[in-house]
Amino acid sequence: MLYNLLFVLYITTMNITFKPTQPGLPEWFTYIEPASTAIPEWYQKMPLLIEGHKKLGVMRNSPDGSNLTLKGCTPMMDAFMAGYVFKLPADIQFTKDGDEIYANWRIAEKIMDVHNKEQYPGLPLIEMSKDSEIIFKVINPIQVITPKGYSCLFTHPLNRHDLPFKTFTGVVDTDVYPNPVNFPIQLNKFKDDMYILEKGTPIAQIIPFKRDDWESSYDKFEESHREKGLYTLLSKIVRSYKNQYWVKKTYS
Repeated sequence: MLYNLLFVLYITTMNITFKPTQPGLPEWFTYIEPASTAIPEWYQKMPLLIEGHKKLGVMRNSPDGSNLTLKGCTPMMDAFMAGYVFKLPADIQFTKDGDEIYANWRIAEKIMDVHNKEQYPGLPLIEMSKDSEIIFKVINPIQVITPKGYSCLFTHPLNRHDLPFKTFTGVVDTDVYPNPVNFPIQLNKFKDDMYILEKGTPIAQIIPFKRDDWESSYDKFEESHREKGLYTLLSKIVRSYKNQYWVKKTYS
């Protein structure tokens, strides 16, 4: 039985490889790490229970509502921890001079470039601000390699609305594409004429997935199905979703 269990674990664990594509990259800085290393401070400091509550339970005036805050939302935590994150390898200083924005850093490696404006005609601006008109590109020197049949979703760090930029989303077939993927970002509106994006800031979330062909269909409404699903969910008071439905995911 133990042998069979180990065999199942072996065949269901996939391997993702991060391969440097430039010589002399600093070994003391890890560009890509599991997303679990980038849980934001505001989320970590958030209380687990709604103010005034001391134990997990339901709301007195709303029995079908849990007294958990977002801190206890398992799907949200799953999103934070999904896949891997590319972290900024050094501080970048953005300086605004009129309608122009400049990016500067102190290390020797090139870590940012700018997209030609002709490449994105008609692109909507964030908050309708000219500060987001320049599309910067964060340079990633690490190739992501996945097993055959697997691609990666490269996207803005999930649930990170607090970051002063928006990373563009793309899907790359990383099992065959032989180059690193860079990350275009669109800055939010400046509050000051200068600010520093700090080393270690998560720039992009990298989520591997298996390519499958899908067909969609619509099923008919069934009252018994709805009632059973709702009953099962509400039959447990403490963390019903996590204890009855959730499946653990591991990225290391």
